[in-house]
Parts: sequence; structure tokens; C-alpha cells
Amino acid sequence: MTRAGRCSATSTGSPAVRAGPRSSRTKAWWRWPVSCASTTRRCAGFVRPPAGWAAHAGAVGAGELICHGDFGPWNLVWRGSRPVGILDWDYAWPAPPIHDVAYALEYVAPFRDDHTCLRWLGYTAPPDRRRRMRLFAEAYGLSSTAGLVDEVIAQQRAVWQRARRLATQGRQPQVAWRESGVLDAAVERIRWSRANRHLFE
Repeated sequence: MTRAGRCSATSTGSPAVRAGPRSSRTKAWWRWPVSCASTTRRCAGFVRPPAGWAAHAGAVGAGELICHGDFGPWNLVWRGSRPVGILDWDYAWPAPPIHDVAYALEYVAPFRDDHTCLRWLGYTAPPDRRRRMRLFAEAYGLSSTAGLVDEVIAQQRAVWQRARRLATQGRQPQVAWRESGVLDAAVERIRWSRANRHLFE
């Protein structure tokens, strides 16, 4: 694994593949909470770019570090079933360390309804979200999953607010997201997470 923010895409010269949004590797990512937890830890080595942040004003606050800000399967480089690199740091920003953990958990738990899991994410049965949360927490080094559901919901809201703000500034693709209903769908996902937290706790 390369050190994020300083490096090329992969840790060795052997071939690796960036997962596209509909590739088999992307679907597989949702099924590997342990690998993803290990990869998330690597984000802590990111070095601040001299030009500042694309979606954040101000300095790094107390208790914050530089989070990736968009840590999903679409921004990983894969070698077989193992993520070996992290791409696309456009939305890196200062945030509490738990932010990237919560962002990743939204997708590997996942915080999606059963229909979405079965129709779009490659699951053959509804996932055991509580177990997946526990596996991720253990692999990351957390002693429990206490508070993680609240953290996931908080980052969902923070990312939605960021997208709204960038859309107001005329930035793409956020303007297109607003016009096509993507931001409205994000609000519905937040509501689903709040209403179904019992699936994770």
C-alpha cells in the first residue's frame, strides 16, 4: 500500500486495476470489511497540499487530521481481492479521524436497504450488517462499535451538506447532482439510516 498523498497508485510495479462503478471488483469491495478497514487506516499519512482544500476553508482543527473525504470502492486500486492503493484526493479535508471510518462503513456495512443490496451490490441474501460492523471495527482496531451508527449518519449529513454547498457555488458534478435528484436521494438515505439503526446496533 502506498502512502496516500505522496505516491503513485500502487505499492509495487505489478499490474493493478482501478475499480469502475459497475465492475466485479467494485461489487466485491462491499463484501470485504476487513480489507477496507485496513486500507482506511492508511489515509492518516496524507500530507496537506499547498493550495488548500477544494471543499473546506480553514486550518486543521484540534483533534482533526486529513481525511480522504470520498473513501469508496470507486477510489481504490485493486490487486485481485485486495485494495492496494487509494486514488482521487480531490475532496480531502480536515476532519476527525472517525470520518473516513464512518464513510467506509456506510458502504461496507452497508447502510442501504435490502433491495439495493440484492439488486445493485451483488449480495445473494440480505447482509448481516451488525456482524459486518463488528468485523470492520475489529480490523480497524476499535474496541467496540458503540457510537459508530451515529458517526455514519453524521458523515452522511456532512457529505450531503458539502455537496449542497459546492452546488450553490456552481461546482460540478454537484450542480448536476442537485438537478438530477442525487442530493434528494442522499437525504432519503440519511432518513433510512436513522429509521433502521437497529439493523446495525
